[in-house]
Amino acid sequence: LVRLNVRTDGEALMAFEDIQFATRKLGKSLQGVIVAPMLKAQRELILGARWDDRFGAIVIVGDGGKYVEAMPDVATVVYPFDARHLVRKLRGLRMAALWDGVRGEPPLPLDRLAACAVALGRWVHGHRGRVASADINPLMAGPGDTLMAVDALVELGRVPG
Repeated sequence: LVRLNVRTDGEALMAFEDIQFATRKLGKSLQGVIVAPMLKAQRELILGARWDDRFGAIVIVGDGGKYVEAMPDVATVVYPFDARHLVRKLRGLRMAALWDGVRGEPPLPLDRLAACAVALGRWVHGHRGRVASADINPLMAGPGDTLMAVDALVELGRVPG
């Protein structure tokens, strides 16, 4: 139910009507839509976490966007971990050269990404299963220290009691 490259008011209205129709066809209700500017990033990343009753919060971080399932290149860590540990894991990915910049591109915000991953792991861990998962894909990166969540989904888990 995402529409990209909407450039005019008329296209926005048509996209909204299409989304309303698709929602009704799925038998769901529509509470509203989010309209946001199109962003062009240096790289699309993924940041996600899920709760596991045995291990706790499991966090994934790495190359994201539309190819994440076709060509996975992510680090997986179990909370608690620190940013230095995650940076070492991220430097082991196939995309590792991109962290420092390639062919005139600026570096990607590796330290900031690691700090965000620690915070997400802490958040999911702190909810002890009340948050089943949280996924941000894509997480637009660069230039500089820029990280911008473009699409995110939080799945609620069981509520104790």
